[in-house]
Amino acid sequence: NKIITQSINYARRIQEAILPSEKAFLDKFPDSFIYFRPKHVVSGDFYWFSYFKGKSFIASIDCTGHGVPGAFMSMIGNTLLNEIVNEKGVLLPSHILNQLSKTIKKVLRQDEQNASSSDSMDISLVSISPLSSPVKKQGDEHVKLIFSGAKQSLYLFCDGKLNVIKGDKLPIGKRWKREDEIIKNYTNHVFRLKKGDTFYLTSDGFADQFGGPNNEKFMSQRFKQLLVDIQNIPIRDQKRKIQNTFLNWKDENKQIDDILVIGVKV
Repeated sequence: NKIITQSINYARRIQEAILPSEKAFLDKFPDSFIYFRPKHVVSGDFYWFSYFKGKSFIASIDCTGHGVPGAFMSMIGNTLLNEIVNEKGVLLPSHILNQLSKTIKKVLRQDEQNASSSDSMDISLVSISPLSSPVKKQGDEHVKLIFSGAKQSLYLFCDGKLNVIKGDKLPIGKRWKREDEIIKNYTNHVFRLKKGDTFYLTSDGFADQFGGPNNEKFMSQRFKQLLVDIQNIPIRDQKRKIQNTFLNWKDENKQIDDILVIGVKV
């Protein structure tokens, strides 16, 4: 047990070194937060961001499983996202997800006849860029946000109103039965945002956590209400409120999955 624990703790240091640091993210997006709480020492959930050719990219990714298997998948996902965006220059979110899914299948040999891997990823990905001809309203400069998702949603507050934009139901990667296999491209959702608008990306770990007086799942409806309730407090204080809500809900229950919530104010 001691040897295995030491090995996993060392693996955590490697994972932390390779994945983006929270400090680097906050330096780039100062009016934001990341609430990241792995179930085990290493995590299958991870966040990713990049800045390339005038566009900022932010993603929340939930890999199959958690712990060591999830961590292996997170390393693959992080490497491929960097390659697709920063090396190949693919900049449209739907195209990034299409390329990521194809490459995951190739890397894990999921298209081979006797393939055994059915591992996959759920992801919400946004690109943010200034409009080429900025539209102004009451002195606020607009930016363009493009969202594409695979089994994850975007929670977007415009003028204080919550909009939930669902991603496509097809995960990234995964081996499909031949008769169920379909050719599908991921969808882009385009928005114009102004200063003060806020968006959130999250994995399903928070909503799936058991707890509360009836020992039930938190569920997405409570999560949406939580986001509504914290809209009028500073973005950094929102993280504390989200964290306290999760811990109070979980109470003495075991954490069942990795937790990741990202909030960004334009």
